[in-house]
Amino acid sequence: MDLVSLIFPTSAFAFTSSATPGPNNLWLTASSMNFGWRRTLPFLFGIRFGLIGLLVGLCLGLGVVIETFPEVKTGLTVMGTLYLIYLGLRLWKMPAGGQGKEAEPPGFWTAFAFQYVNPKCWLTGIASVSAHTLPGADYFASSLQLILIWVVIGTFGNIIWLFAGEALRGWLAHPTIGIKINKGLAILTWLTIGLLW
Repeated sequence: MDLVSLIFPTSAFAFTSSATPGPNNLWLTASSMNFGWRRTLPFLFGIRFGLIGLLVGLCLGLGVVIETFPEVKTGLTVMGTLYLIYLGLRLWKMPAGGQGKEAEPPGFWTAFAFQYVNPKCWLTGIASVSAHTLPGADYFASSLQLILIWVVIGTFGNIIWLFAGEALRGWLAHPTIGIKINKGLAILTWLTIGLLW
């Protein structure tokens, strides 16, 4: 196997991992639906930069820590669970259209930090580094290729959800429907907790 032969499987994995439902994408949809896609861009960039940092760490051997010390994985799962409860509560209480003096879209650092307690990111990152890098002298080049593919393809997967939220903005003209959508997204956020355990 060589670098070129890794491009398609890495791209397919990065896209399916980034474009499938999960906490990041639910929040991208909710934020762009309530605040617009432009105000949600910092959150999108936080996701992408946080994940890139996590992938760099995994390429440098951080995944071995998770495999060697299961209590670290348990700690991350607990932190991720608590954070998802918090995010769900924010969605549950969010008025339609992001109205209200306390309503602010989640920002860059919120998304950035979440990647490090998001077990989906850890699991897909570990799987990708394990499956889409080459041993020996080609490890650095294949790691760099993996990260670049995740930057481009993964961002595209998230953008789909960003604009899905923008497409739903029209529903927020009716406050009752908008509040129900926010509450539904909060419930979906809480349901993702079951995937962690």
